[in-house]
Amino acid sequence: MSKNQQTFRKSEIAKGKMKKKQDKVKKKEERKDNNNKGKSLEEQFVYVDFLGRLTSTPPEKQRDINTSRGDESDFVSGKVKFMDDAKKFGFISITTSGEDVYFRYDDLSKPVKKDEVILFKYKKASRGLTLTEMMSI
Repeated sequence: MSKNQQTFRKSEIAKGKMKKKQDKVKKKEERKDNNNKGKSLEEQFVYVDFLGRLTSTPPEKQRDINTSRGDESDFVSGKVKFMDDAKKFGFISITTSGEDVYFRYDDLSKPVKKDEVILFKYKKASRGLTLTEMMSI
């Protein structure tokens, strides 16, 4: 009978395969131990605040902004949507509700640019919402 032809090279290849297999099992166990996929759903949420910035604070914990439909409002944030330099008027879009507020250049405390975010007060007039007071951010 012939003797098994187990040469040095074959034994080295078998050792290398065994080592790769052990390394693979070890890496698999490490990934299993360091798994961060088990985060709760609340930890994965990102919220948008009233100025349009991303935050981890839920809206009910953020400061309340009164956007009531009464005669006058508290300061709310908005973005300058449209401006007509020739006719000296424009519109601001309220961040929370998306409604447009009309303003005249005379109502502004300082010059504004299109797409600028500002804080302002408004009131309900006969033809819609109009700006009463403005603060820049």
